[in-house]
Parts: sequence; C-alpha cells; structure tokens
Amino acid sequence: MLSRLEMNQKIGYNDFAIDAVKNIKSYDKQFFRVNKDFSSNPAMHTSFNDAKAQGFFGTRSYYSFNQKYYIRFLEEMLIVKKGSETMSRWSIGLSGRPLLQIFASTKYQLIRGAILPPFTILYDSLNMFGDVKVLKNRNYLPLGFTYNNFLRLSVFRKASTPQKEFILQKTCVIDDSLSNYLESFPGFSMIDTVSRYSILDLSNDVIKRKEDTLNITRFTENRIEGSVNPKIQKILFFSIPYDRGWHGKIDGKEANLFLCNIGFIGMVIEPGFHKIDLYYRPPYFFASMMVSVFGLLIYLSAIAGNWFLIYRKRSKT
Repeated sequence: MLSRLEMNQKIGYNDFAIDAVKNIKSYDKQFFRVNKDFSSNPAMHTSFNDAKAQGFFGTRSYYSFNQKYYIRFLEEMLIVKKGSETMSRWSIGLSGRPLLQIFASTKYQLIRGAILPPFTILYDSLNMFGDVKVLKNRNYLPLGFTYNNFLRLSVFRKASTPQKEFILQKTCVIDDSLSNYLESFPGFSMIDTVSRYSILDLSNDVIKRKEDTLNITRFTENRIEGSVNPKIQKILFFSIPYDRGWHGKIDGKEANLFLCNIGFIGMVIEPGFHKIDLYYRPPYFFASMMVSVFGLLIYLSAIAGNWFLIYRKRSKT
C-alpha cells in the first residue's frame, strides 16, 4: 500500500514522464506517438503499458490477446519470434528500431541518462523535466501519409531485415493477392534499394512520403477525419493495425480498406481534394444489437405476462 507521501512523490507512474507528456500535449495538438527508453512501473517487472497509464500513444503493449495483425507485422520484422505466445503478449513494439518508429509516426522520445546514437543523429533535444529528456524526431511522418507504388509481399520477404526497414520508407508492401486491385500503380523495383541507407536517403524518402499527407481535423480512438489533396493517384497509409471493424469513407462514399505493409490499413486515393473519414465499428455490431433488442423484448414480454397473470388472479379474488 502506498502512503500519502509516496502518492505525491515523482515516482512510479507519477514520475517526470507525466510532466513531459503534459507539456508536449499543451502545444502539439496533432496525432503522434511517444517512445520511452525506460519503464515507469515501480514493480519488479518492466511495464509495457506506460502509454495507457500516462496518457500517450506508444507501440509497446502487454495484453493477453494483442492485435493479431500488429503481431504479424512484428513477426515479419523479426521483433517478435513467430509462434512465441509470451512475446506476442509482452510486445516490445518498435523500441530500438528507429526507422520503424518513423514509419509509425513516433514523434517524441523520452529518455533517462545519456543520449546515444541513433537519437543524437535523428532527434533534436527539446526540453528536460527532472531526469527525463524530451527529444523530437527530425524525420517525423504523420498518421496518414502516401505512397505512389507498391511491392508484393513475396518479393519483400526476400530482403534482409535492414533492407525491409528501408523499403517501408519507400514503397507500400501488399499481399500478392492485391496485385490486380492495385494494377494502376507502378511496381517498386528492388534495384532501387541500397545496401547502405544514409541519413540523406532517409530524409529524401520522408520528403516524398510527406508530399501528400492527411490533414487531420478530428481525431478520437475510434474515428479520424481529415482531408488530402494529391496530384496523382496514391495509396493513403495509416499505421493503424488492420481490423475488420475499421471502415472508411471518401467524400461521404464507402471506401475499400485493404491490408498493407503486412499488418496495417491502406486505401486508394484519386487525384484532387477529398474528405476522409476513418471510423471503427465492432464486427457484427448490428447483428449483436438486433440479438440484444430481441432478447430485451422477450424479457419485457415475460415481465408483462407475469404482471398480467397476477392482475387477473387478483381481479378474480
């Protein structure tokens, strides 16, 4: 049990990370993810749910049933060992993989101790709260950026793990079955990949990905609204794990969402200005609602029937 004094100290989940996150949110109103190189959990085990406890979006997660497409992505990138039930529950996310953090809209790092590469190369120091340093990503990609070509998953799997991280900055990876659906887009050539990936290469790729991004006007955990205005047909990518419950609309009309980049959501955007609405509705929502309503009607009918029988019995007496 914690004492009153301990409740007011900067320890555990009430450490200086709370102040850092609060400060960031005071001036940055867009969507972003935060990565921490430490755990605030005061217990003996490292916590993977700091994001939930301290009010930010991250990539680590402890859950008995972590989202399967997210785990599929982590397996493909050799972050989670395929078939490991423990690693799929205790998911370290993208910690330690700075290129993938860029891909997943990680904008800030919270660090204790010395700032080491690659953070010294990829991030700028912003502020410090107690023992927590706040760094900002120079190559931040927002939630909702675009690609203009694609690479089939079967080809992607032939690349080395470092190459895979480079490729995701350059092109959208799709299941082979979607090749015909995206036949109007040019295919990405593996010749365009390089064995060495420089900071300049990264900056150039980020600039290309930022050419047409989603201007978010509303964001909640189950709805994203915004606009985009591409000059050519593009694939709009969201680093949100693919799920049948996600639906999309373009200018008020239903849009086709598809699985891309191994475990996330994509949609095709035609040239011109468009309003985008991405929203989550649990699968079988209407069917379960109908069953619930039907069950409620049966319950109310039974109550009404019992009252009617009681009323008739009393009337006879």
